This record gives sequence, structure tokens and C-alpha cells, in this order.
Amino acid sequence: MTPPAQSEIATASTFSSAAQLAALLQGIGVSRLDQMGWIRVTGKDRVRWLNGMVTNSIQQLKDGEGNYNFLLSVQGRIQGDATIFAEPDALLIETAASQVPTLTTLLDHYIIMDDVELADATGSQSGLLVAGPKATSLLAMLSLNVEDLGTLQKRTMPWNGAQISVLHTDSPLIPRFELWADANTTRLSKTPVLRSARRKASNGCGSSREHRSMAPISATASCRRRPDRLAPCTSPKDATWARRLWSVSALVATCIARLARYGSTANYPPREHPWRRTASRSAS
Repeated sequence: MTPPAQSEIATASTFSSAAQLAALLQGIGVSRLDQMGWIRVTGKDRVRWLNGMVTNSIQQLKDGEGNYNFLLSVQGRIQGDATIFAEPDALLIETAASQVPTLTTLLDHYIIMDDVELADATGSQSGLLVAGPKATSLLAMLSLNVEDLGTLQKRTMPWNGAQISVLHTDSPLIPRFELWADANTTRLSKTPVLRSARRKASNGCGSSREHRSMAPISATASCRRRPDRLAPCTSPKDATWARRLWSVSALVATCIARLARYGSTANYPPREHPWRRTASRSAS
């Protein structure tokens, strides 16, 4: 695997949308993950309790494994989306930072007799996105071996005296990794990782004739969540398709939730038309 070429690292505002897209598809895109948030779920009942409120099964998740979920109300309506990772003593919910207060309030409302505690862990760590065909080789240059890290898996590795959690997130087109570290230990957005990578690249890794293969990408370009947060380089046609796909996904998740609750469509509770309900009350 060819290491990435040396490249200057400037602010995202100096790169156009086309340059950001080219970096993602041909080299490496880098972005801060300030738009992402975390909820930490602890307690001996956490797995059973949370498993009943999401659309995917988290009961079989092993340490470091994760899966993508919709979070539902008791009526089966979608309240938000998140990726849930398992740790030996906790479950970590990764979602958009804007959803953290809403989801925390929603989940806390359904803690009754369960041994479950929720904590907003957003401010305790800082994150960096590294994505693109050469992302794996860049991380290898930093002694972060991720070649055997499966999709939606999380691994904690030592780096320069600090502990960095590396997440291999779901991306069908290009390799995509998130690096998270304790905010009090090292601020990843201050780019000590990138400075180290650039220093290694300047020592002869890569050809000087290669195109500029590493570029910071904006938060909107790196966000993988809802269609209204698509990259600025996305065409209106693609945005329309993504919104339709989101609607279909929401409908499928709702159907799955209803089937899980009632067993089959034959067991759905009867639904009366409003005029029939009014007529029956008048007759009584």
C-alpha cells in the first residue's frame, strides 16, 4: 500500500467542495468531529433495557462491536438515530450532538425500576475523522494498525503516551475511520496526529509528482447522518434520492417495530374509523 504524499494542511475554508470531494475519493480527507456526541449507558440492566428501545439487536454485541439503530418511542415511532458500541461495563451511543439532549431526555423517561444510568460524554473526548483510499496507510504510518479492524468495530490503542480509540465506521465507498481521545489528554483537533503524519511524509514517503492527496474537509462534508446534512458538493438530485431513502428506511423500521411488538399483522389492534366511534358512543 503506497503511503500518502506530503501535503500542507490548511483550514477547510481554503478548499473548495470539489477539492474536498477529490480528497475523499482519491487521497485522504480530514475533519474535526465536533458535530458528534456521545451518551454513556451503565448499569447491570443496560443491555436488556436499551435493546427494547432500538431497531437492531445489541444483546449479542461483544466488546468493541457496534451496530446502527433507530431509537423508538413506545409507539414504535422514530425519535433519532445512533450507532451503539459495547464496552465491558457500558454501552456507548454515538449520535449527532444536536440529538444528545433529546435522546437523553427520551431514554431517561423510561428508566423506572431498571438499574441504568445515563451520562452525556460528549465533552469528555475530542474526535478526528480520517477518510479516503489512503486513510489506512496514513494511520499505519502513525503506528495505528487498522487493517484488521472490521466495520463498526472500535479498538483502543496507545499512541505517544495517550489512549486513542479508533472506530471503523460504515462507508460503502471509501475507508472511513474516527479517532477519539480524552480531551484532557490530547486535543486531536490541534493536529498532533497530523503533524506526525506530515513529518513522516516529508521523510520520503510518497512521490513528489503525486497530486495533493490530503486535505481537511468541512464538518458538513464529513457528516454521515441525515440527508439535510449532506455535503455541499452533493447535487439536488442526490439529495432528493437520499431523503426518499431516509423516508423508506423510517417506514421499514416502523414496520419492524410493530411486528416485534404484535408478532404478525394479524395481531394488530383493530382500528375504527372516527365516524364509527362517534356513532357507537351516541348509541350508548
